[in-house]
Amino acid sequence: MQEFRVSLEHALDENDARGRIQGFLSQLKSQYQEQITDIKESWTDDVIRFAFRLYGLPVEGNLYVASQEVCLEGKIPLLALPFKSKIEEVIVDNARRLLAARS
Repeated sequence: MQEFRVSLEHALDENDARGRIQGFLSQLKSQYQEQITDIKESWTDDVIRFAFRLYGLPVEGNLYVASQEVCLEGKIPLLALPFKSKIEEVIVDNARRLLAARS
């Protein structure tokens, strides 16, 4: 398994950031329903433990919500390594939209 880490700063209070991130995996599932299956997630305080299958390959990790940052750390199988940058790009784009401050 190959590790990956994505970190995004935000200007929200922690509760608002947590509320927006709670729908993150569901949003990915609805956008990429052909590619992502078997989503599992569990919250403990400000951390989501998650696992899903991407094109049948297992992906797992943790998503941390802090006062000024959201950090996602995980592992992907070596077979998915050619798609690592695309996986990170999709995560960052979707998380950035969720965390965008609304006026």
